Amino acid sequence: MFVQINPEYGVNYKSGQIYCTYRETALSAGISWFEYKDGKTPEFEKVTHVGICISATIGISAQPQGIDFENLTAIFQDPHTRIFFVEPKLLDSLGPWPLIGSMISRVGEKYDYKIFAGFALVNSWLGKFLSAARKEKILQWFDDKNKVVCSQVVAQELLKGGYCKDPNTKKMPRDVVECECIKPWKK
Repeated sequence: MFVQINPEYGVNYKSGQIYCTYRETALSAGISWFEYKDGKTPEFEKVTHVGICISATIGISAQPQGIDFENLTAIFQDPHTRIFFVEPKLLDSLGPWPLIGSMISRVGEKYDYKIFAGFALVNSWLGKFLSAARKEKILQWFDDKNKVVCSQVVAQELLKGGYCKDPNTKKMPRDVVECECIKPWKK
């Protein structure tokens, strides 16, 4: 069970920030195994899901049912979920609406289960022997261009909105949090 402080809108988080969660589920455990297999990341820093904060109680992310709205209040109240927020460096100058408006227009897009197999392969012990170019080819092969996962859609929106210049949008949740366009997270 996680102990966390109840976030206060406008104080701890705001529209346009990226919310980062880790849930005590089998899916999170699987994602975490690939992302944090180095064993050096403290449990409280692990993130396996990301989305974009729209308001005090609503977020939007790619979920198993596809891109959809997410109830942030339910996340805050779930004792088995940890949440924190990170901010794009350009959020104050560009505002939240390029991210939010574009993301809302994507509601209903399907979830890409197949790309998980690609991420699993390139992050496995076998992936250690693959070049960056070979890993990219594998991810391209597994990637369904008409479907997305949470970290991929957030990376796409950061790029499209001008918040980020990194054209690689095939990211894991950890990669989104650690992206150069995100302000360092205050623990």
